[in-house]
Amino acid sequence: MQVIKGCTHSKAGFGKRRNDCGTAMEAELFGAEKAALKAAGKSPPASRPSWWGGLKGLSAGIQTFAENYMVQGHLLNHHIGGGDNMDNLTPITKSANTTMLNYFEKDAKSAIEAGDNIRYSVTADYSGGAPTAAALGGTKLSTADQATLNGSGYMDYFCRWVRANTDVYAPSGALKSSTPTLWVSNEAA
Repeated sequence: MQVIKGCTHSKAGFGKRRNDCGTAMEAELFGAEKAALKAAGKSPPASRPSWWGGLKGLSAGIQTFAENYMVQGHLLNHHIGGGDNMDNLTPITKSANTTMLNYFEKDAKSAIEAGDNIRYSVTADYSGGAPTAAALGGTKLSTADQATLNGSGYMDYFCRWVRANTDVYAPSGALKSSTPTLWVSNEAA
């Protein structure tokens, strides 16, 4: 793990990339550094994986689908130190991104804002095979466009799930709470 820019103690580490995208993040964040953590983050992300531009070479329907349903999701939320680099970004649906915010990122951000410390991990889980274009919101795509996405290999770039664990500690070091693994499906609502 490396110290986050502008911080003294808060640090984060990232897993190996898959298809030029982030796969895992583990962090130890200190509430006393909340201003520096917020300043270190960046959103919306401008970074894109090397293959992202290839979507623009496909049909207008696929391009619209990508623009309306897909985002580069932060593994480490940008309000708590998550930067704009491909180690920290993974392609997910906008729906999954919103669910991540409501399901586990809000709690992590609230703990930091309250001055607590957290040990936090987020993983893009590719087990179970690639999702289909329809599962990611592509039901509005033509049958031909769905077949193109499903057969092109692009769907292999998207994880099936995103999972997170959060342990919250008082500034004294005492464990305040520990969440079980939380899972978010990378699918459209």
